[in-house]
Amino acid sequence: MDPRDARPGELEAWAERRGCDAAVVRKLLSAVFKDDVLEPARWMAESQIPKRLALDVAPVPLPRLTPDGSVASPVDNFQKLRFRTGDGLALLAHLHGCTLAEAARRVTEALHVESIAVNGRKLTEEEQRQYLEDTRQQLFNEAATLRRQHERMASSALWLWELAKPVHGRHPYLAD
Repeated sequence: MDPRDARPGELEAWAERRGCDAAVVRKLLSAVFKDDVLEPARWMAESQIPKRLALDVAPVPLPRLTPDGSVASPVDNFQKLRFRTGDGLALLAHLHGCTLAEAARRVTEALHVESIAVNGRKLTEEEQRQYLEDTRQQLFNEAATLRRQHERMASSALWLWELAKPVHGRHPYLAD
C-alpha cells in the first residue's frame, strides 16, 4: 500500500491489522508528506516506524513525484498541479494497476507506434532498443539540467525574499 493513496482512516485500519496504532500512522504520514522521506529504512531509523509496517508499504521506495506544471482556472483562479514520475510510465502503471512493460505497450498502442524509423529507414529491434535508451538518457540529462536551473532560481528567489524582509520587527502583512 502506498500511504499517499489512502485516506487517513483507511491507513489507520491497515496499520491496526498489522498491530500498530494511530500515532504510528501519523508518524508515517509526517515522514512521507512533511519530510518527503520515501524509503522505509529511513522511516524505521528516523521516525521509529515498526518494521512490520514499513516493509508492507509498496512499491519500495515510493515513486517520487515531481511537479511538472500547473493550470489555473480562468473562472476562480483555482490552481491544479500536474506531477511526473522519474520515467513517466510509473504513474500510468500505478493508475492502471499494471506492469511498466504493459504501460509502455499501452502507450505505443495509443500513439499508434509500430516501429521507429530514422531518416526513412526502419530500425531493427536492437537498434530500436538502443535508440529508445539513448533518447531516454538524453531526456533524463535534460531533466537534470532543468532541475539544477530550477534549484538555482529557487535559491535566488529565497535570497531576494530574505533581502526584502523588513529590518526591524515583524511586519503585519508579511508571513514568515
